Amino acid sequence: MAIDITKLKEHNLLSTLGEGDWVIAMPAGYSELVVSTQWRDEIIEWAGTCFVRWVLNGTCYTIHHDNDPSWDHSGEPKKQNIDPLILKTLYSTLGDWLKEEYTGQGIPTYESHYGMSWETYSHALNEHVTECINELLHIQYAAQYAPDPYEFNNAIWEDASLIIVILEQAMSLLVEAFDTTEAWTQFETETRQQIEEEERLSREHSAYYSVLFGQARQFWHTHFIALVDERIELPQFKELGLENRFRELFLDTDPAVVQAIAKVGLPGNFSNSVAEAIKYLAKEAL
Repeated sequence: MAIDITKLKEHNLLSTLGEGDWVIAMPAGYSELVVSTQWRDEIIEWAGTCFVRWVLNGTCYTIHHDNDPSWDHSGEPKKQNIDPLILKTLYSTLGDWLKEEYTGQGIPTYESHYGMSWETYSHALNEHVTECINELLHIQYAAQYAPDPYEFNNAIWEDASLIIVILEQAMSLLVEAFDTTEAWTQFETETRQQIEEEERLSREHSAYYSVLFGQARQFWHTHFIALVDERIELPQFKELGLENRFRELFLDTDPAVVQAIAKVGLPGNFSNSVAEAIKYLAKEAL
């Protein structure tokens, strides 16, 4: 039987929903919302791997107000390197960690005397949970409003906003109760593998773009050595007839080099408009 979570108190929310799939009652016109154990586990996994990354990174942020001007008391985050072995055992639950530690990212407040707040991992979790719930709702209900996602978003929030807020609360409670020791045990290996893969892809990306920049630099120095030290704005670009010159050269240049220029441009001292014009001409020649 579907559970009406709008009638539950926070202290018995998780115990009532149970450990299997959560089947949640929705307003008239909607079928029951099914929140699977797999879906919940994926959110716990996201938070757990964030914790493991934080430990392995060995970096904490604290907010300092030493340099606050008189008109703003936002403070600023200062990075501190700490032994990962200390960080690993600093908190008992993910909830303690989520609420206490900062990501280092700022959030504009648009408030007088307090223009910036600083994101905790709890803020990051809330954003992630909201995104996941929106995706879940789209999967289960969007067909009712297709093909207009704007209409769907308006309708679902108007009809079920309280249910969505309580579901967000339930997921936060579930993640916050997770033990950090268990998070480390479950997600350390996976997180290390993710980091290794990201580093591998980053090396490949750097090597790939290093080749592109080298090709573009060689082209520029081969054909335009006299302009290497010149600042070229749009008027100079036109006066020197560079558009036609580039068109001619690109037709007679290895397509791989032209492709490189289309992606990364040329290393000359150009205005933005000239830099974009050159990339456009390269793309046009392909």
